[in-house]
Amino acid sequence: MIFVLVTTSIGAGALTLPYVLKQNGIVLGCFFLIFGALVSYISMRILMWASYDTNIIDYGKLVTHCCGKVKILFLKIVNHFFRKWEYFLIVYLYFIYSEY
Repeated sequence: MIFVLVTTSIGAGALTLPYVLKQNGIVLGCFFLIFGALVSYISMRILMWASYDTNIIDYGKLVTHCCGKVKILFLKIVNHFFRKWEYFLIVYLYFIYSEY
């Protein structure tokens, strides 16, 4: 239970960073880290440009405006389905690797 609280408060990315660097090596791990930062920067710039062009500052309204209501409904359904599987996998792995 403590693991879930720690990953929620700190973030799964910060906790898995040392593991990823160990698995991929320092050079490839740093490349992935820089690549992820670049993709995050570009997506944030796209959001800022879209917000500036449409004069919408709320994220939910901006996505609805850009994608339309039908696509938003589809994305909510897909997101809900995959979240269920994500939690199932976490609980499953917890019970498999926990010591009784």
